[in-house]
Amino acid sequence: MGGNTALLHDPGSARGDALGVLQPGPGQEADRALLFSTPQFCISRVCGPVTDVAVELQHQYGNRITFIHEEVYVNNQPSKGLRPQLKAFHLRTEPWLFTINRRGIITARLEGAFGRPSSRRRSRQH
Repeated sequence: MGGNTALLHDPGSARGDALGVLQPGPGQEADRALLFSTPQFCISRVCGPVTDVAVELQHQYGNRITFIHEEVYVNNQPSKGLRPQLKAFHLRTEPWLFTINRRGIITARLEGAFGRPSSRRRSRQH
């Protein structure tokens, strides 16, 4: 998949409000997985593999979990600084994965590199 983030849903970017994913929308019945990563400009070099894991999990879980990807930099340009969505979560590093239950409560968070076993285990804790 090579960090193909186009496969991940990105409603926070359209709204400009990453904290909005914490509030369940009308008919919101799925838990959410919110991934902050920039595979193209990642300083830690783990964003691509982490994004690949998220895409794999999205295919595995289907409609049971809504996957949301947030890029890190304004207009995807590091020189323009961090996007408001990342600042809203008070994050200065990447990647980060948050799992959010149906009630809008963050149930887990992972920073840095992770693989399928750790992310699967976290997604079940809600």
